[in-house]
Amino acid sequence: MHTLLFIHLVAMAFWLGGQLFLAIVAVPALRSHDEAQRSALFRSIGKWYGMLSIPALVLLIVTGGIMMNHLHLDLGSSTALHHKMEALGVVLVGTVVHTIAGAKRKRKLARVASITTLTATLVMVWFAIGISH
Repeated sequence: MHTLLFIHLVAMAFWLGGQLFLAIVAVPALRSHDEAQRSALFRSIGKWYGMLSIPALVLLIVTGGIMMNHLHLDLGSSTALHHKMEALGVVLVGTVVHTIAGAKRKRKLARVASITTLTATLVMVWFAIGISH
């Protein structure tokens, strides 16, 4: 169980840490570049982060499900778990919307989806703390 929790926490660190890095460091830093450079850099960063973050998200879902089963948790047994799963739904939809909007170069929609996904991820962490206590 400790190994599973370790994998879950490392995957969450990558998922959330990457989002925070992009929002707090990469986006502001790239604003100083001209439009063509900025677009190219965002596409490149998005491609690499996506190739690594999507498997991290899948690991989070799989390890979370296994831990729920092992601990005999279900959505009715914990309000915090129920809210965490609702936030997961928002994360999944936000991730899909952000990916599609980015591919279609709909920057405003992609931005709204990424902010929504980051916020929902933080909500998931908040409720995860409630589940563990």
